[in-house]
Amino acid sequence: MTFSQTPCSKAAERVSVDSGAPATATSKDCKHAGHFSDAVARLMQVGMEKSDVLDEFGGAEKFSRDSMRLVNYVYQFKSTKSITPERIATLTSTQCETGTLGDVSCAALPEKYTRAGGGCSKSFSPNSAAPQAFDFSAQNKVRAKKDREKHEFIAEQGRKMAEQREHERKVSECRAEFQSRIDHIQGQMRMGSDPSRHRVELQRLERKMSECR
Repeated sequence: MTFSQTPCSKAAERVSVDSGAPATATSKDCKHAGHFSDAVARLMQVGMEKSDVLDEFGGAEKFSRDSMRLVNYVYQFKSTKSITPERIATLTSTQCETGTLGDVSCAALPEKYTRAGGGCSKSFSPNSAAPQAFDFSAQNKVRAKKDREKHEFIAEQGRKMAEQREHERKVSECRAEFQSRIDHIQGQMRMGSDPSRHRVELQRLERKMSECR
């Protein structure tokens, strides 16, 4: 906002700016906002990304501007590991009472959430409205277990391959050692050395080389 002692030009146009926040927020509205933020916070704390939370409640297009603002408010606590969903819900309710969250009444929340809780009535059940947190937590544990088993399998395969390569290296060195001695004796025989005096040693070396496994 700018204040000036100079009048606006004739081309200036008067516009009304909508802050997006209702004039007042009832305690009932803030109670619903708190319940919804609790559900979102539980999803967040079991590892769900914000985009996945939006999908869980019907997709981003099902969120009003203010209910999206509410999700963003919750996700600012993502890196605060010590804070509980209950505490986030309390902070949401307090923030709601100031009117800065906009329209976060039950009717403004995603329909999938409100419908699961029985609709915007006195019998609305927050626990029924947000079972996704428990489902996702279980799915997340199953997925983590499968990932862990996959990594362990890959590590075991790598260990076996390394052992196989080490074994092949030792066998190759063993055979090379005996082959070198055999080649030396055969070289002496080609130079005229009596074969009969080397026959027993050659047989012994060839037998030892065959044992390199």
